[in-house]
Amino acid sequence: MLSPLVHLSGHFAESRELSGGGGTAQFRRVAGRVTACPVAASAAMVVLRPCALLDVGQLRATGSNVAPALTARTLWLELGATVRAEARITGPLFVMAELGAGFPLVRDDFYFVPSRVPVHTIPPVGFIGALELGVRI
Repeated sequence: MLSPLVHLSGHFAESRELSGGGGTAQFRRVAGRVTACPVAASAAMVVLRPCALLDVGQLRATGSNVAPALTARTLWLELGATVRAEARITGPLFVMAELGAGFPLVRDDFYFVPSRVPVHTIPPVGFIGALELGVRI
């Protein structure tokens, strides 16, 4: 049944230190997300929604233990598809779980100069998962 939902959120992710090419690197992603879910199907107390999403933000790579130690910044742009399940707990309180896949549109390789040995390559597909506790107002 037609039951549109638009959800705005912010996301932060940070990697562990990765070694390779004679140094270490750490990655940090900060992005805003728009999720749109056009339809919903209800069964008992659970509502299921297929959703599409767009992430826009910045991916920052910081090198260390190498000379010169540089920081690179690049655009983070990702499209994705998820399935969202919501269940009302009591009154306005609800819990939501979301699972899906994201497809980065900008897929840079990160390496140290001058070796050009890759430290990290953005994969073509990534896992998206979320668990939320919320209040409807």
